[in-house]
Amino acid sequence: MSVELPQTVQESVPVETIDGDVGMSTSLARSLARKMYLSGFALLPWMWFVNVWFFWPHINGNDRVLKKYVRRSAVGFVVFSAVLLPWTATFLVGGRKLFGDELWHRLSVDSIQPLPI
Repeated sequence: MSVELPQTVQESVPVETIDGDVGMSTSLARSLARKMYLSGFALLPWMWFVNVWFFWPHINGNDRVLKKYVRRSAVGFVVFSAVLLPWTATFLVGGRKLFGDELWHRLSVDSIQPLPI
C-alpha cells in the first residue's frame, strides 16, 4: 500500500536515480523523463534506453508520471531492438547471397554512386 504525498511535499522530495540521490526535484525529473521519452520517437531510440537506465529505481516506484514514462521507454526500446537487431544480423550475415546482387546494390551503403557535381 503506497501513500500519495500532497503535491507540494512531493515536489520537494529529491528523486532517486541510478546514480543515487542527486538532489533532482520531482518536477525536473518528470520533465527530463518526458523529454527523453519523446526524443526516442525522433529516431533517437537510444534515449529510451538512457531514460530506463537513469530512472531505473522508478520503474516500479510510487510516482505515476515517472513510472509511466520509464515503462513506455522500456517498451519502446525493446520493440526497437526486436526490429533492428534481426534486420542488422540478416543484412550482415546473409549479405549479397541472401538479397541477390540487384537488391544488395540498392541497399548497401558502400555501393551508392556519388552525385554528379
